[in-house]
Amino acid sequence: MNIEVNASDAEILVSLTGEATVEDAASIADEFRRLAADGKPLLTFDLSGVTEIDITFMQLLYALSNTLSGAGRHLMLFSLPPDHPVMRRSALTGMRIDHHFTIAEKKG
Repeated sequence: MNIEVNASDAEILVSLTGEATVEDAASIADEFRRLAADGKPLLTFDLSGVTEIDITFMQLLYALSNTLSGAGRHLMLFSLPPDHPVMRRSALTGMRIDHHFTIAEKKG
């Protein structure tokens, strides 16, 4: 799992690539905690480079979203095609990211 973070004054863009599975849960959780502590009002995630995910990653993403929401902040995801691994796992687990998160079209 590779996590690239780009910050502006009001937003953090987080791009993930590779496998987001239980094997990487500790490092992903550490990075998510760091992002939550940053204080920027908006975190936008680009998951288009994720090749495999499991329920652990979904739980971490939901937990981060809930933490941000409780602090008056927001997590947004760039849209993904229905056949993308993230969308397939989301549908299989019943943790529908398209129902829980704000989805935005990626520009460019």
